[in-house]
Amino acid sequence: MEETNDISGKEENIEDKDTKSISNLTFFVIIGIIVVLFVAVFAARVFIKQKVYTMDEMIARTLQGEENPETNYKYNGYVFVKVGTLWYTQWQLENYVLNIPLHYGPLELENVKAEGKLDERFNSDHYYITFDPYGNDFAHVAVAAGEIGRNLVEGFGANISSACLSNHTVCVDKPIITCNNTDEAVIYIKESEEAKIVMGGNCLIIQGKGTELFKVADRVILSLYGIMK
Repeated sequence: MEETNDISGKEENIEDKDTKSISNLTFFVIIGIIVVLFVAVFAARVFIKQKVYTMDEMIARTLQGEENPETNYKYNGYVFVKVGTLWYTQWQLENYVLNIPLHYGPLELENVKAEGKLDERFNSDHYYITFDPYGNDFAHVAVAAGEIGRNLVEGFGANISSACLSNHTVCVDKPIITCNNTDEAVIYIKESEEAKIVMGGNCLIIQGKGTELFKVADRVILSLYGIMK
């Protein structure tokens, strides 16, 4: 992946979580929860006849040297394991350990394209997460937005505000935020045929279509934690 900008290094005080930020995320994740539940039920049917290991068991096997690029491996000093249909890794700051669920492992994310550069305005403790309410893929947009927001809140104690690019009935009481009408940090979840990360000043665009949008979001999440550059 082209190293256009490092969006890691945002280790904030994580003890005081902003409950308002957490409630803001529900705007995006209601449909996302439905999608995840559907995947979980499907996965249970697929894996019911296979040996199932817990995440802790998989981590222990990996640390003992039992690695498989399809199910468990070490990457930049972090252990990644696949449990069901999701990948997990753990991130620690002092005594705080956070389990991070992902749709893709880092080996699958190395070729995600990135362009542009962020400036100091993006180094913030408040972020707007915005999207186009007239788009056609709200289910995937909602999941990607919810995952990005949850990691900013749980991992860095950030304050998240959900927003829309334009007025719509689903955006009642939500601010209208674009990458150009504010100097605050903006994360735009964008539907696009081309999956990539676009950085511009105070704006981080996570764009893609369908599950490719998850891939770009996962790449950003691992960059935020400093696991991938």
